[in-house]
Amino acid sequence: MKNRKYIVPLVALSFGLAACQADEAETSTPTEESSSENESSTDKVTSELVDDEELLTEEEPADPNYDLLEQAKDEYYSGELDAAAGTLSRLLQNDLSDNELLKAEAEDLKEEISQQQAENAKAAAEIQVASEFTEERQSTLLSEEFEEAKEQSLSEATDEELESFLTEKEVQKTEPLVDAEATETTEKIAMTKQEAENHAFEQVLDRAVVEGENYFYFVNYAQENWVQVEAREAVEQDGVTFSNLIGIYRYNVETDEIQKLDIITGEYNTLEEQ
Repeated sequence: MKNRKYIVPLVALSFGLAACQADEAETSTPTEESSSENESSTDKVTSELVDDEELLTEEEPADPNYDLLEQAKDEYYSGELDAAAGTLSRLLQNDLSDNELLKAEAEDLKEEISQQQAENAKAAAEIQVASEFTEERQSTLLSEEFEEAKEQSLSEATDEELESFLTEKEVQKTEPLVDAEATETTEKIAMTKQEAENHAFEQVLDRAVVEGENYFYFVNYAQENWVQVEAREAVEQDGVTFSNLIGIYRYNVETDEIQKLDIITGEYNTLEEQ
């Protein structure tokens, strides 16, 4: 009888362990199935995302008008008001009838910039003496060239000093161009600096499409066959005059290459044919 006291608990324990194992087996089975289902769902979602990305990459290229607006914003936030206004001016010359929202945003930004330009022009007029060379004093290229040659800021130069400098430039334009790789027997290119500037100016106007009713230009033979062309747009607002920078280009009279200056980075980039 003593043995029976131990047999009953052992048997019960065996049944208990068996029941637990059965429960664990039942519990683990649906977990594995759930994991498999989750993996399948994840694969499906990933596949759909990939398909969506492929569809996005196959969409039509971005509207160049949006690119111009973004460029104007970048120039504006970089403090280049003249360049931003010039970019917006070119943008608003395009047909934007199918995108009134973009047009409205461009017009609002241009108006905001114009107000700031007018304020700056008024402040500058108060400290500057009246000059006969209003447009020349707005040129970025001429300012840089004058300062390099005379070691003096163009804004501080008198009209007499500027006129003398411009006269010197005109004399230099009659000189023939010299090949940058000329040997001891100096080889000259068959055109003068004036002829090179005229040719470059025509190429930039035609291929870069920078013609406008109120545009004015500065053309300068720089060095090694490169001719710079600066295009600006004259603006009058609130009783003051200023200008928007349409673009600064350079043309190589030997290679026929046209480049445009990125006003933010300060680097020239080859211009694609328009």
